[in-house]
Amino acid sequence: MKKFFIVAIVALVCLGLTMPAVAKVKVGGRITQDVIYYSANDSRTRSLAQFGGAGVPAFPVAAPNPDSSFSSVDIRLPRPLNRVNVTYSNDDNTIRGFIEIRGGSNPGALDAMAGDNVQWNYAWIDWVLGPNDFFRFGRQTQNFAIRAPATFMGFNRGHIVGNNFGNVHGGTARNGVRWYHTFNDTVKLQVMLLDPDTDGAEAIKAFSPQVIGGATANVLEENVLPRLDVTVPLNFGSVRLWPSFTYLQQKYDQTAPGTEDTVDIWGVALGGRVTAGPLTFDAEITIGENLGVGNYVGAAGAVPVAWNAGAGAGAGVDSINDAKVTAWWLDVGWKIGPATIHGIVGSFTIKREDDPMPAGASSNIDLTRWMYGINVPIAVAKGFTIRPEIMAYDMDSGATVANVTEVDFGKEFLIGVQFVLVF
Repeated sequence: MKKFFIVAIVALVCLGLTMPAVAKVKVGGRITQDVIYYSANDSRTRSLAQFGGAGVPAFPVAAPNPDSSFSSVDIRLPRPLNRVNVTYSNDDNTIRGFIEIRGGSNPGALDAMAGDNVQWNYAWIDWVLGPNDFFRFGRQTQNFAIRAPATFMGFNRGHIVGNNFGNVHGGTARNGVRWYHTFNDTVKLQVMLLDPDTDGAEAIKAFSPQVIGGATANVLEENVLPRLDVTVPLNFGSVRLWPSFTYLQQKYDQTAPGTEDTVDIWGVALGGRVTAGPLTFDAEITIGENLGVGNYVGAAGAVPVAWNAGAGAGAGVDSINDAKVTAWWLDVGWKIGPATIHGIVGSFTIKREDDPMPAGASSNIDLTRWMYGINVPIAVAKGFTIRPEIMAYDMDSGATVANVTEVDFGKEFLIGVQFVLVF
């Protein structure tokens, strides 16, 4: 994989240097480094790394160590933020293309540049039909819940753009086809069809497989209709809005007789930006159900899947417990010379209630996370920005998980600076 990474970068650079006669070929990229002081309190270090990422933490927890808090200094290059890309367009700008390589997105390794995890972040083609319409084919940014607050530090600790702390992260790239249409300067439309088969992990948790002749069958995703995202960007000058909607019905084959074989996944979001002189107000609110299924919106496992009330081989139960999500964030920015001060707050609530279930099989969840912080990007030179940042993350001190109440998931704190060069 290292050889692939080196060859790919060399190929991208050579392409930009050896094709000056081809219209509008540009090589670009981004280099990012974090320097952070990180701390977690006693309750946080006693819980598992990320809620939902490795399964629901076991309760009750063991007796706490009198001093189990943790602190560290991290000097890291966050892999997904370091990228190399090439942009292309033909002479009449009717065909455009963009391809980008980035580091992998696994925050589990403390050294965020370790390993050979490299991937194509984007690879898309634009086909321009006229001044008001074009199609985009390939791996691209999904268009549901597309806004994000200005917090970029701490990827190696699982924190970026308020993901799971108010932001249902919609920026994750997906494979799909999108139609862009411009009605006028005020109203636009984006309709996107995405690959529906994200992965099969949710089937194992949510559905009971058939047992045939004593052998357990594999539960398979069998989606025919793609996922649908619709966004209607609205521009009223100093006020801009991004209402969006998403829907996917996950279907499964070889489930046990009498067991539900579908899960409905949906969400609605409203993002907004208001500009008033040096002040900007950015915000987004999202509500929906089962948005964590198959890491559906890039929520890093924080949103649990819908749950079959009788999950287990051969258990035919025709009831699905939906996981409900309510999330919002607010980012207030104040521009002072080359710097902009961002004050950020966000909240993320997850709820899932049980139907009657066997003893010990409860899947109820009631958890609310909060984030607070300040980010101050300073434009030092063209393309070079320094971002001091302070962020606090409250994982919930009174959560309910699996019939255990008042669970304290603890708190985390980050203070540091991020250096960014965009070229």
